[in-house]
Amino acid sequence: MNLLDLLLAVVAVCSAVPAAWCVSPAGFAGGAAAGRWLLPGAADRVRGPAAVPALAALPVPAVPGHTPAGRAARRPRGRMDAGPLRAADGAGGAVVNAVAVLVVVAGVAASVLGAAPSPAAADVRDSTPPGVVRQMPETAPAWFARAASALSGAGLPRLSDRFVPGPAVPAARPGSDGVTPAATRAARRGTVKIEGLAGAEGREGSGFVYASRRVLTNAHVVAGIDRPSVRVGGAGRSYPARVVLFDPGRDVAVLYVPGLRAPALRFAPDAGRGDRAVVAGYPENGGLDLRAATVADRVRAIGPDIHDERTVIREVYTVRSEVLPGDSGGPLLTPDGRVLGMVFARSASDAGTGYVLTAAELTGDARRAATATARVDTGELVAA
Repeated sequence: MNLLDLLLAVVAVCSAVPAAWCVSPAGFAGGAAAGRWLLPGAADRVRGPAAVPALAALPVPAVPGHTPAGRAARRPRGRMDAGPLRAADGAGGAVVNAVAVLVVVAGVAASVLGAAPSPAAADVRDSTPPGVVRQMPETAPAWFARAASALSGAGLPRLSDRFVPGPAVPAARPGSDGVTPAATRAARRGTVKIEGLAGAEGREGSGFVYASRRVLTNAHVVAGIDRPSVRVGGAGRSYPARVVLFDPGRDVAVLYVPGLRAPALRFAPDAGRGDRAVVAGYPENGGLDLRAATVADRVRAIGPDIHDERTVIREVYTVRSEVLPGDSGGPLLTPDGRVLGMVFARSASDAGTGYVLTAAELTGDARRAATATARVDTGELVAA
């Protein structure tokens, strides 16, 4: 037993004592979902010894959902005569509430243990919740992961600032006139929305045409997808595609689309600090979206591959722009519509910062797959 166990015991007891009836756990579950949604931001901002009490406090947002449901239950419960029925209801409610706390915290623990190693993860690993996870059905950890992905916005990894060397470089906010007509035309003609199924789960992302019938995107967008398809400009005809290159280290994939006749976008020379640009993508399963951006810096960032199994070094642009789930694989365009790089992640601590693989980082994979037609294995679905 460690400090986390003691804090969780207090939370469980507090949840059971004042609300000993069986209706309130439904409200608790709703509030707990909100607490789970807060987890990614909280885990990224709180490190060191403070991370343990912070993680233990994550189920606390369940209280606002728990309390109204409990009050609603008081009226019918007040009509019960004191006796075995009321006692059974009270005891049963207390048990259900305490178990609900453990289940919610087990979900939090599963999420923390699945993240990159950290002091908080070590404390969680030594505490009781992982034992609760092991007693659940085999599908429970995967369910928690899918729920977390849906709540936090799947489709775009968050790159911790500790992977980017040096302090954040200040950059001017992009102006409202940053999305130029030339960039808009290029995006409509040469970008694609990628769709597919990984098992029973639908996946969407972005990509762009870089050679005849070839589309560049992120490996995490197509991981686990057997038969992806693309739509030019995000609308109209859906073209069947197949993955012919899959690089989980760089997070790059290439699709061969036999029926595609869209023009290829041209790559641009390297961008400099302060250069204007445009992020083009299909965020949140929507249509084509263009947002102005400013290049803040060009760095060599150290981070995990898409499976979080090994460390890789990538050359990336840090850009000042809002980057959203679903933008993964979309191009960063110059004002005249050429490609500076490919969006692959956003900052874990700053919603206004995104990360883009440079054109130089993409060149090797792009050349290797420019004539490839054979399907390659894309492994299993990656939770972004």
